[in-house]
Amino acid sequence: MKIIKEIKTPFSTPEIIKISNEFRKDYLDYLNHREELFAQSSLFNKIILRIIADFSSYHYQVSKSFLGVENQRQYQLFEQEFLSEDDTYCKRVYSFSDFSSQRKKDFIKVLEFMKEYKNGPYTVETLNKKKYTTSGGLILNYKVLDKEGKFEILITNYWLEKIVKVNTYNTFLYEFITLLKGNKFSFALWIESLPENGTTPHFNTMNSSLGLNYTNVKDLVKGFLKPMKTMMDELSLTSFNYSIKGDYIYFVNYKTNYKGKLNQSNRAIVSVKNKLAYYKRRHSINENQLKSIRTIITPIKLPDNSLSYVNYDYFMDCYQLFIVVAKSHSKKATEIQGSEFSKIMNEILKEKWKGNQDNFPIITL
Repeated sequence: MKIIKEIKTPFSTPEIIKISNEFRKDYLDYLNHREELFAQSSLFNKIILRIIADFSSYHYQVSKSFLGVENQRQYQLFEQEFLSEDDTYCKRVYSFSDFSSQRKKDFIKVLEFMKEYKNGPYTVETLNKKKYTTSGGLILNYKVLDKEGKFEILITNYWLEKIVKVNTYNTFLYEFITLLKGNKFSFALWIESLPENGTTPHFNTMNSSLGLNYTNVKDLVKGFLKPMKTMMDELSLTSFNYSIKGDYIYFVNYKTNYKGKLNQSNRAIVSVKNKLAYYKRRHSINENQLKSIRTIITPIKLPDNSLSYVNYDYFMDCYQLFIVVAKSHSKKATEIQGSEFSKIMNEILKEKWKGNQDNFPIITL
């Protein structure tokens, strides 16, 4: 028996969107399903991104490092809503006018693809640890309501869990990522997920993975990379630099100085993300150290929904003192790496902490 949970929350266009790395790798699988995904229109991307945005309030992280009160609440909320029973599906209704296309056949083509693509079989575990095997794409089925100019979809809980479980994720400006389709969309996802030290693919690999037919590296740079870099520099939170050596292209990403308007909450998200990337790059700190710093510098939501930057500012002041300490030892700040960075910062954090000395924040060694 199918149990259907209908989500009726009104949609408002978000400024930023978090795309789970698990969902990106498993569903937006351009490595193994390039031709199928490149063949889809921009409407496919817009519907996918709209679904992701719709469920942002359910985002949770299962890592113990993130199990704060709010995260625990969202985790339990999702489990109770969608994993408490077998065969649970989420119903969502959209209007054609929510998207750029108004043609019924365009929606049917995309919805048919979403129904068949990656349709299992796969195993789902319920809240009471009962496992069952089922099948279905991101959507189990759909219904087009002609007179109302709407369509209804049933979203499978298997894929929905991958959307909302954001243990690791990439952050995008919603307006930017919805502009892209095909190889531009996959390239933006790839750039955002590059390792810290970058990567150096062969020209033929880039040509093939992006479905392009350039005959040499210079043409690829002129026809694809330069226009993408220009667009990402202006419209994205992340862009990239590249250099050429023979038939190899070195790519490394960086955080842009995005000039657009963001609300206070999203400015905080972007600022924290950029600072973490900065510390990781300069001091070679590991994931546990990053999580500790994230906990310290993430602004605290107050009862009136405003944000307190007290701990953020406290950490920034301590980091400036860290630079002074490094200079006093005739060292550049970037020469202090890993656990040594944590030890020195912890000493400064303790010294400058104005609260209870038993509770000052520390960075994991």
